[in-house]
Amino acid sequence: MSPLEVRQALIDHGYTPIPAIGKKPPFKKWQKVGKVSRPMLEAWDKNWPRATNTGILTEYTPTLDADILSEPAAVAIEQEVRERFKGRGHVLSRIGKPTSYPIRPQLGAMFPGKHPR
Repeated sequence: MSPLEVRQALIDHGYTPIPAIGKKPPFKKWQKVGKVSRPMLEAWDKNWPRATNTGILTEYTPTLDADILSEPAAVAIEQEVRERFKGRGHVLSRIGKPTSYPIRPQLGAMFPGKHPR
């Protein structure tokens, strides 16, 4: 999938995508991005062709970012989150650098009334 297709799929599922070069958005005030439209996605592709990575605004997607240098501690944190939020949605973990990864519990069941836009 192209970056534009990935971003459109995120929008279609209620998320707010942000283009990134590596982990850094290519423009200032990216935290203020509101509703993202198809023309906006196309402009991002045109204006920042090197921004092939995509992040999402986490205003409506709570995230625990575990930057832990001890692998056993990182594993223990993920297990604790899974146990604490058991039955309230899925815990989605992604490993970045070894032992540094965000844990994104699915929002709907954990925070009734708060859903992605």
